[in-house]
Amino acid sequence: MEATSTAELEGDVTYHKHAAIIMEIRSLINRFDRFKIQHTLREGNMCADYLAKRGASKTQTLVMLQEPIPEMSLMLLADASGVTFTR
Repeated sequence: MEATSTAELEGDVTYHKHAAIIMEIRSLINRFDRFKIQHTLREGNMCADYLAKRGASKTQTLVMLQEPIPEMSLMLLADASGVTFTR
């Protein structure tokens, strides 16, 4: 799913290549009275940027992690501490 649009979260996604993930997102969203999807620059979330870069070099189409990979420990600590980086 492209990060540029949340429109894919609406409507019939039965034949979408990521239908299972979209349905899971819908299920999670329905648990909340209110929610907000907000874009952030890669500097705002080093962990997501790291995982995206790592995923780009993999041959699998989907990898689900049950826990953070060790290489992300310092990034997670910085993210949780509110450390920001400028462009």
